[in-house]
Amino acid sequence: MEKKSRFKVIVRPGKTVMKLALLGILVLSTVALIALHSHIAAKEERNQDLKAQALALEKENQKLEQYSEDQDTDEGIRQVAKEEQGMVDPDTVIYDFG
Repeated sequence: MEKKSRFKVIVRPGKTVMKLALLGILVLSTVALIALHSHIAAKEERNQDLKAQALALEKENQKLEQYSEDQDTDEGIRQVAKEEQGMVDPDTVIYDFG
């Protein structure tokens, strides 16, 4: 013998307006998620660019710190005087043939 189910499943047709509203909400939500994903990707790319720029600036800063430390020595002072100021050692004799 077959047992009969006590419960019946009744499918009621929904109103078309409600279905369209839900579909519209679904479409708008999808579009918003896609826009947010694009925005996040752009921000992550910008973040990577800024990290690379910060790393380059840190390296440049290290070079400048080393240059500054080198300038505090006697040899560093002589080098700056020669290269940047056009000065020579007092013991140097300059001949000008021009």
